[in-house]
Amino acid sequence: MLDLTGILQAGVSARAWPCAAAAVVSPRRPSRVFLAGSHTYCGGRQLQEEDWFDLASLSKVLVTTTLVAQLCQQGTLSLNTTLAEIFPEFTLGPQAEWRRAVTIRHLLAHCSGLPPGYPFHRLPPRRRPDFRQILLSLPLTTAPGRMECYSDLGMMILGEVTVARLGQNLDTLARQRIFSPLGLHEGIGY
Repeated sequence: MLDLTGILQAGVSARAWPCAAAAVVSPRRPSRVFLAGSHTYCGGRQLQEEDWFDLASLSKVLVTTTLVAQLCQQGTLSLNTTLAEIFPEFTLGPQAEWRRAVTIRHLLAHCSGLPPGYPFHRLPPRRRPDFRQILLSLPLTTAPGRMECYSDLGMMILGEVTVARLGQNLDTLARQRIFSPLGLHEGIGY
């Protein structure tokens, strides 16, 4: 079998990542886990098999876009559906003309005119229930379709779209509509 530990360790040595884990899973053989590196570039605690990784942007690809694709396939949503059709309050913010034109396609293609991000992590706890309201009121930086700009906000809005259309939170939707049908019941910390 290929020496995955050596490959992972080569990445650590080249400073491509501080640590890495890979697993080979087969229904006919015991799983094998390969580990290399420490939790930081400065050393410290070695990576352990039970350590978890934050998948961060992978949840956007694995969960949010999959749920949007399912909604489109079911006919519940279209790439040309405007955000204003789902959230009429979106048009109440600045640049109302631009906002009326933002579609699901724009959000997926990162050309909705939304800025790259917003410091939601700095919101005081009393404001966290206002997340959707704040998200939908953020100003656009350009007209939709005019410029590509990777935007976490667009993906966050798409998450809110799926919640609004399906009536459950993203954790539940991910488990019920994606992970469970694939037989992924353990080790998914979404």
